[in-house]
Amino acid sequence: MSAESSRLRSWLKRTPNRREPTGLKLGCERLEDRLTPSGAGLPLYLPPTEFLLNQSQVAAPGASPLAIATGYLNANAAQFGLSPRDLDNIRVTDQYRDANTGMSHIYFRQIVNGLEVENANFNVTVTANGRVFTAGGGFVAGLAKTLASSGPVVPALTPTAAVERAAVALGIAAPGQIQLITPPSGIDYTSVVSAPGVSLDNITARLHYVPTVDGSAALTWQLIIRTTDRDHWYDLSISDSTGAMLTQADWSNDATYRVLAMPTSAPDDGGFTVLTNPADPVASPFGWHDTNGVTGAEFNDTRGNNVNAHLDLNGDNIGDADQGGQTRPNGGAALDFTGFVFNPAVGADTVANRNVAQLNLFYAVNTIHDVTYRYGFTEVAGNFQTNNYGLGGLGGDAVEADAQDDFNNGTANNANFQTPPDGTPGRMQQYIFDLTTPTRDSDLANDVIFHEFGHGISNRLTGGPSNSSALTALQSTAMGEGWGDIYTLMLTQRPSDIQNGAFPTGTYVLGQPVTGPGVRRYPYSFDMAINPLTFDAFGSSGTTPYGTVRTTQRHDAGEIWASALWDLNWLLINKYGYDSDLSTGFSPGGGAASAGNKLTLALVSDGMKLQPANPSFIDARDAIMAADIALNGGADIQEIWAAFARRGLGFRASTTGADSDIVIIDTTVPVSVGITSDGNVVEGDSGATFATFTVTIEANPNVV
Repeated sequence: MSAESSRLRSWLKRTPNRREPTGLKLGCERLEDRLTPSGAGLPLYLPPTEFLLNQSQVAAPGASPLAIATGYLNANAAQFGLSPRDLDNIRVTDQYRDANTGMSHIYFRQIVNGLEVENANFNVTVTANGRVFTAGGGFVAGLAKTLASSGPVVPALTPTAAVERAAVALGIAAPGQIQLITPPSGIDYTSVVSAPGVSLDNITARLHYVPTVDGSAALTWQLIIRTTDRDHWYDLSISDSTGAMLTQADWSNDATYRVLAMPTSAPDDGGFTVLTNPADPVASPFGWHDTNGVTGAEFNDTRGNNVNAHLDLNGDNIGDADQGGQTRPNGGAALDFTGFVFNPAVGADTVANRNVAQLNLFYAVNTIHDVTYRYGFTEVAGNFQTNNYGLGGLGGDAVEADAQDDFNNGTANNANFQTPPDGTPGRMQQYIFDLTTPTRDSDLANDVIFHEFGHGISNRLTGGPSNSSALTALQSTAMGEGWGDIYTLMLTQRPSDIQNGAFPTGTYVLGQPVTGPGVRRYPYSFDMAINPLTFDAFGSSGTTPYGTVRTTQRHDAGEIWASALWDLNWLLINKYGYDSDLSTGFSPGGGAASAGNKLTLALVSDGMKLQPANPSFIDARDAIMAADIALNGGADIQEIWAAFARRGLGFRASTTGADSDIVIIDTTVPVSVGITSDGNVVEGDSGATFATFTVTIEANPNVV
């Protein structure tokens, strides 16, 4: 019997400090300290992170989820490498109950001397019956003692001086006048600074701490800056002692690929279809043109509760129709938009095609809003809506969707999505591509639109809706691109698609046929002869045995993550079948509502809620498994292992943290996987018997 087949690993019995091959973390495993380049190449330090699925705690149905979560953290402080003092002052940044699972997600941030500690986050999930299900994240141990203060913290830099230093760090040569609008108040010296040469908006400044590699933290000014070129929306930190920029997270996500309508991806992928009342009555109960929650549309054009779609030809982030420019397409009181017809023979910048572009952008954003609502991206989880209809979360943040962005100043061959915290509108910027004659418009490329909206989902679900900087580490950023691609693949999948087919993305805006290579290095495919990518392709040097140069570039690395999830989709379709109607969401128990593709979408969304802020590939994989236990009783652990193992994220795959460019690949799965009668997940001896199910998967590097 092999060493692997004789190992029985239990989440309950594993000792906290035991270092085993990194399979599903069945206990609390501390990762090494992590240094990662931020968006500006800065040496960002992330506290050690743990991710624990806990199944031993006795349920406490009478207590509130918050009380259960805080009690659990205090009782298990030592297991997380912390002392009780480290948990004396923590702040709840988000808290909501997930209607799909009944679970409550509580997100915490470390507080020292009354100030928040950046990237020191913990999230705890509590089941409907009052039991802690998962806990993940990391605080800086001993920081309260290290930074002990006899009184309020007093900064050396003024808020305006901090903005001046930020302008220098961002390379802004002529920042212009910088003045204080609202003087500092509170422990964190919250202030508002006007600097129109630096930021489109007034800059909110406040004190917080940034962890440092020596186990301490630097006092910094946190600044929110939306640059005047509209390309970046920064959450950055300026050292109070040196004036240097220590961290920089960009809420903008770019994608340079190419093209959709569900499941059609572009004009050359099936053409235009007339739809009647496509709004989902659950996700958009008053239709797509409502904002006041009363029957009857407030708008007859491409504005509504979920998105405001308009031309922005001069790139000033204001709809042209709102400043006397070209108008939005108008359907009249009957909301009849069937008269707008696309002409492929002329350029994207004609009046007729501009109306079609705005209309399609409005449709595509509303569609992915409604579909993902059914899979947990709801009001409380931080979705994008003007009116949350009393269902929780923060409203006032419908997506501002800019069609043909900045065309008056040239074409950009790009698209992006900017994701501020819940309550502030996300911004989608779609550009015209000039790689063909006539030009092509990414507003007609639903695969591009779905990918970009996917950034909004992953940024709001990971770390809680108030934390838009929870995907800034090296591996986390890459997975953000992968999640964007998997939403595109799932929403454009057709019943006629075959498992070993090739599925490129971005062909339309590149001027390629629908069967072209697309924007990625390989088309997505379960067939590894078509798409050979594995975890081995992630790194800073060398070439894989199959000839792919290793890289940590986020789009390229994101392909690895999306490939594993696409494989999982097919394994679950093989098991549960496929249903093209995504509007019902997922529910277990058989039938169309439990189809494999729907389960995949649910696992992807719920996994993001469970994983810690700034997860590694391993953390995110384990969160998918935890999500399956919550959603489907763990019935699919073997398929999940198989999907990840064939892409090199198997039982013994490991990495030292989300910032690391060094990974150990593994293509094996546990010899046996199951759930015992007392609810514990075990992996190991093939002779083990489990009350729920027994499955034996041989440790085979060629597992399919």
